[in-house]
Amino acid sequence: MSLEEIIRLGTALEGHPDNIVPALIGGMTLSYSQDTSSVGYIKVDFPENLRMLVMVPDFMLSTTKARMVLPQQVELGNAVFNISRAALMVAALTAGKLEHLKYAVQDRLHQPYREKLIPGMQEVFEQAYNAGARGVFLSGAGSTIVAMVDADNSDFLSRLRAFLERMSYNWELKFVNVSRQGAARIQ
Repeated sequence: MSLEEIIRLGTALEGHPDNIVPALIGGMTLSYSQDTSSVGYIKVDFPENLRMLVMVPDFMLSTTKARMVLPQQVELGNAVFNISRAALMVAALTAGKLEHLKYAVQDRLHQPYREKLIPGMQEVFEQAYNAGARGVFLSGAGSTIVAMVDADNSDFLSRLRAFLERMSYNWELKFVNVSRQGAARIQ
């Protein structure tokens, strides 16, 4: 199968291209589909001086449970807020204006509702910002939290680890880089 055929198949199976496109293309991608047979995407450069700290708590949060706390309808103002933040995210990352990431990750559509499912979530966000994170957000439905950190922030990991060790459950912390290649075909 060609790459485009795999993307169309993955989009049809999942109902959207949000996961399949970045997994296959790599880097930061913006994708859309008119229907599951027509998928478009743009790959955008991701700043090389930015790393992601993935913070995984030792409890599971099912996507089904995380979806159940979301409202069935959203207020227009909240939808507009999130749309502006999505645009700001792309602009900040592509222009290298990383000081805007703190605002670009703000959310009114899912994080406020899922916060009650992740004990201490706001405190983790606050501590990550205090340690120098550029942006902190809930990864997907949770329970993983991601902090965007300057590569030269050498104290970040130890500061976060010291805070998280005082919490009532354990966290696995791992710096990850953005895969610029995506999936590769094994020959």
